[in-house]
Amino acid sequence: MHFLCCSLLVVVILYFLIGIIFMKFAKKAQGPEIIPNIEFWKGLPSLVKVNISYRNLPYNPSQVSLHKVKTCSVRNDLFV
Repeated sequence: MHFLCCSLLVVVILYFLIGIIFMKFAKKAQGPEIIPNIEFWKGLPSLVKVNISYRNLPYNPSQVSLHKVKTCSVRNDLFV
């Protein structure tokens, strides 16, 4: 377990270091934009919050309903 945690930490550090170097020199980014995938990291707290709140919902199988899918017909004259 200790090896797995250390390996994950090394991978994350390398991800950020290589990503920052790439964004700074190849993309000429400045400021917070040098962080790789900045939009993902900005949205991560809300994703975690939604996931935690979703997991805390009580599951009641009787409330789950399957909706029938309506079929639609395609007009053949549109493809002439």
